[in-house]
Amino acid sequence: CLVCNNGYYLFEGTCVINCQEGYSLIENECKKCEPKNCQECLVDSNSCTKCKDGSFLLPDGKTCSTFCPLGTKPDQFHKNCINCKDLNCLICDAFAEVCNECKFGFNLLNGECHQTCPVKYTQYTSTLTKSLVNNNFDNSLFFEMYEKEKLAASPSLSNVYNMNICKQCE
Repeated sequence: CLVCNNGYYLFEGTCVINCQEGYSLIENECKKCEPKNCQECLVDSNSCTKCKDGSFLLPDGKTCSTFCPLGTKPDQFHKNCINCKDLNCLICDAFAEVCNECKFGFNLLNGECHQTCPVKYTQYTSTLTKSLVNNNFDNSLFFEMYEKEKLAASPSLSNVYNMNICKQCE
């Protein structure tokens, strides 16, 4: 088949009623979506609009991943990664509103990231172990992502985690 009747679409030489998962209708032909884990894509087949189950649409709005990168949180309902409210946040709560850990060079205070601690506060570095982080953070992939993105240059530090916070002066 090279051309299909109205209501049918060309798919690998045959005419079908609907495109299967991972393919999108582009000019009356079912074309494979190029991004990995993509279920539906735009006309150019390189921009994903819906991800397969178990994957999330990244903030770039084009690609899918099985986990959301640091600085984002998975939205299970919409199957996408949403940016943390505070752009200097590395790990945020389930609603992406409250920061649990800031990017390098920033300090955590009351769920927000500050480049410098405000008056009556001082910078304090808290060292946590891998087991403590795994038991207290709402992100099961925390250390996997943390090791990939932050500790790539220092793999020997993979069992400890340092967090800068603003601590009220005594």
